[in-house]
Amino acid sequence: MRDAVEAALDEAIASGELEPGMLVTAPNLAGRFGVSATPVREAMINLERRGLVESVPQKGFRVLGMGSAEVQELLQIRSWLEAPAMALVARTASRDQLEDAVARR
Repeated sequence: MRDAVEAALDEAIASGELEPGMLVTAPNLAGRFGVSATPVREAMINLERRGLVESVPQKGFRVLGMGSAEVQELLQIRSWLEAPAMALVARTASRDQLEDAVARR
């Protein structure tokens, strides 16, 4: 559970949904994800170790966000992963599968 929450929070930080400077609490995030506060706290501790949030005593966690170098690195990694994956899909998926995927967006 913690890993899923951590991945979702990581994505929310990377996308800007959780903005730098924002103060969040484990109980509030737990409600958002439909889990108890424990896996959220554990995920936030991991994110703190990675430098994405900082603990604020008696308040929760402050989102630190990513610097421009980190954003560039993330974009580079995504391009390395996404381009080959999409090329494979384009070569192997049927027209119906592609249309279904587009319709689900």
